[in-house]
Amino acid sequence: MGAVVVLVLITMFFTTLLTKNMKESRVTEERLRVIIDNMPLVSNFRDKDFNILECNAEAVKLFSLSSKEEYLERFFDLSPEYQPDGRLSLEKSEELILEAFEHGSSSFEWMHQKLDGTPIPCEVTLSKVQWCGEENLIAFVRDLREINKAVAMVQQLEKAAFTDPLTGAFNRRYLIEESEKQIKLCGDAGLNYSLIMLDVDHFKQINDTYGHHVGDEVLKILVRRMRHSLKKDTLIARYGGEEFVITLPGASLDNALSTAERMRNTVRASNFAISGIELPITISLGVASISHCGIDLQELLNNADKAMYKAKNSGRNISVKYDASEELRSGYVRTDRLANTK
Repeated sequence: MGAVVVLVLITMFFTTLLTKNMKESRVTEERLRVIIDNMPLVSNFRDKDFNILECNAEAVKLFSLSSKEEYLERFFDLSPEYQPDGRLSLEKSEELILEAFEHGSSSFEWMHQKLDGTPIPCEVTLSKVQWCGEENLIAFVRDLREINKAVAMVQQLEKAAFTDPLTGAFNRRYLIEESEKQIKLCGDAGLNYSLIMLDVDHFKQINDTYGHHVGDEVLKILVRRMRHSLKKDTLIARYGGEEFVITLPGASLDNALSTAERMRNTVRASNFAISGIELPITISLGVASISHCGIDLQELLNNADKAMYKAKNSGRNISVKYDASEELRSGYVRTDRLANTK
């Protein structure tokens, strides 16, 4: 009789415990359902038979559907027959689902589509969870188009921060920051570092005669011509007004001078056609260089500036390289306008 009572009591205990766990499980599932349904990320639940059990409101919104029911009914129409890698979507998805069940999770890129065929590149993460008393998968789907838009926006902001809005060349801030990095890299490698400073000849006269809008166009065309005559990745920066700086990491002084002459001849060889006006444009250029054990960026800019002003004082439309020994003998036109550029 006592044994029967004990057995009854044990049965009652486990029944109570099981009921309590079931209630807690239902509460947990309901809370999870509310969280999933309100998160700004596409989510759905799948079972081991590859069925879609549930989805959230964001899933309906992403695919421009009318309801959750339509999402569940048309789910397999929301992927193309083949993925970009050439595999059948159905086969590939089954393999990835089984992998997630086996390892607990799986992440991959997936090409979805709207019912009208509009492609939606996505990133999918599958995780194994307890749902409705069984092991199922919860899928989180990120629309890569939105991520790409965000990345593009950041890139545009970065470009705006370092770009001259008129000409599209880099600005002085970027020149200073990037040149200091380049000089260090050249120094570590034991290479020379050269730069060219140039100025548009008689630019004030162009503005006074034809207006600043014509002067602006001259600068835009000039940058395009320089890019055409330089290597694709060469740094071209607008230093101020009609002055530009080109950096040449690894180039010797003589090689930099040859580059300057090529640019000068490119600019001189053809007129600048602006608003029906053809303007003969020339530039004066100063070239300076430092060795791996040489001076810093500020002094290099000063030296290029001195050489450029010697070019202008020597008749314009020429390239002059900086020579320290010549400066000691005869002197360059010295200026202080490049001081404190940082």
